[in-house]
Amino acid sequence: MAFYLSDIYTILLFLSTFIFGVLTFSDKNRLFFLLQYPFNQKYSLIYHRTSSVVFSLLALINILILVSIPISIYFFSTTGIMSPFLFVKIVVMFTCFVLMKIYAPYLLGFLFEWKDFGKKHYYSYTTKLLFCSMIFLPIILFVSYFKEGLIIIQAPFTLSFIFGFLYFILKIIMLYRLNLLVITFVFYNILYLCALELLPYLILFHLIRLVF
Repeated sequence: MAFYLSDIYTILLFLSTFIFGVLTFSDKNRLFFLLQYPFNQKYSLIYHRTSSVVFSLLALINILILVSIPISIYFFSTTGIMSPFLFVKIVVMFTCFVLMKIYAPYLLGFLFEWKDFGKKHYYSYTTKLLFCSMIFLPIILFVSYFKEGLIIIQAPFTLSFIFGFLYFILKIIMLYRLNLLVITFVFYNILYLCALELLPYLILFHLIRLVF
């Protein structure tokens, strides 16, 4: 629990809040469209093709921090231990996982000549992660500082389940928008789910078992 009360953790939250503020005030309409992500694809259609390198880099840093924290809370709930070194391991593993999820669709699209499949998946996946980071930030700030992290101490597993459930709902939305829940494309859907959904998670869980 000491990690969640440490100066390093506080700096990470301050950095994420600062980055979120910069991204928001640079274009206030961006936040408005991002909030609509569960209901439409306007954000992906409008902003991804025009996002600068600086914005993409800042958004990636925020995503890595704000998604790694819920993962660390889950490990804390199962082991009762969390430290800066373990958190760095989680960030590194999650970074590798994100890169694999981004570049694997490009390879799959190239092999099977699926036009623009990689780009479409990239836009959907990164928007989902960006939306997750935006929703996770206020929750993380609240549970971290409410009575000195009392919720993290008493209910870390429940807390990690809530984060996981939100992620799962957004995953279903993403699969639906990629037409992967359409029965008429069963073969391609099964191939996608095995290559780009199940396999990366299996690799991630294997790495987690090796590290922890």
